[in-house]
Amino acid sequence: MLIDAHAHITHIENGWLDRARASGVKHVILGGTHPEDWIQQIELKKKFGAALHLNFGLHPWWVEKLSDTEIDKALVQLQALLPVAEGLGEIGLDFFTDKRDSTQFPKQEAVFRSQIEIAKVTKKPMVLHVVRAHQKVTQILKESNLTLPFMIHRYSGNVTELKPYLELGAFISFNADFASVHGHEKSKKALRATPQDRLLFETDTGEPADVAPLYVKASELLGISSELLQEKVAENIRKIGYTLSS
Repeated sequence: MLIDAHAHITHIENGWLDRARASGVKHVILGGTHPEDWIQQIELKKKFGAALHLNFGLHPWWVEKLSDTEIDKALVQLQALLPVAEGLGEIGLDFFTDKRDSTQFPKQEAVFRSQIEIAKVTKKPMVLHVVRAHQKVTQILKESNLTLPFMIHRYSGNVTELKPYLELGAFISFNADFASVHGHEKSKKALRATPQDRLLFETDTGEPADVAPLYVKASELLGISSELLQEKVAENIRKIGYTLSS
C-alpha cells in the first residue's frame, strides 16, 4: 500500500485519483495552508472519502501575508474546524531569506507557538514545515514539552540537524530531492540516517501518483524490498494517528 504523506490537491476533478490508484497509491495526506484551503479540503473529502486525510494549519507563508486581525480570526476558525481534521498542519517556520521577509520571522514564531498550543489542547498530531530554521524549531518544540506525534514534511536539513528531531520522536518525510539522477547527497544521507520506523515519503504536489517511484528508489538506497518499505511507512502513518483502511 503506497501512501503520499504530504500533498496539495486543489481541484475537484478526479484525474489525480485515477492516476494515483493506477500507481498503487491508496492514501493521500493533505497539507493545509490557510482558511480557504481548509474549506476546500472538506469539500474534497466529501467527494473522495477515505483516500484523503485532512490537515488544517496556518502555513508560515500565509502568516506573512495576513494581518494580525486576520490571523486571530483564522486561529479561531482553525480551532472550530479541527474536529473534522486528523491533524494540524502544515505549520512551522520558513527562514529562507532569499524569498521570505526577515522582519516577519518573529510573527511566524508567535503564530507557530500558538498553533502548537492548539495542537496540545485538541490532541492533534502536527505536520511541520521547516526551512532553514531547524535549530529554532527544535528549541521551540523542547520548550513546549510536546508529547504529541509530529512529522517534518519535505525534510531539508542535514544529518546533524536530523538528530534533535529524532530525539523528540519526529517522523521524517522525504520528497523527490533524494531520488533524481542528480539527487541531493545531503537528502540521501539524511534518509539513510532516519530509522525505518520514522520514515515517510511525499510528493508535496497535486500529483500523488508521483510518490510511487520514491518508494522504489528509497528501497534501493536502504537495501530492503519496496513491499517491506511500504509496510513500514503505513505503520508509521498509523503511529502518527491517521486511520488507514486497507
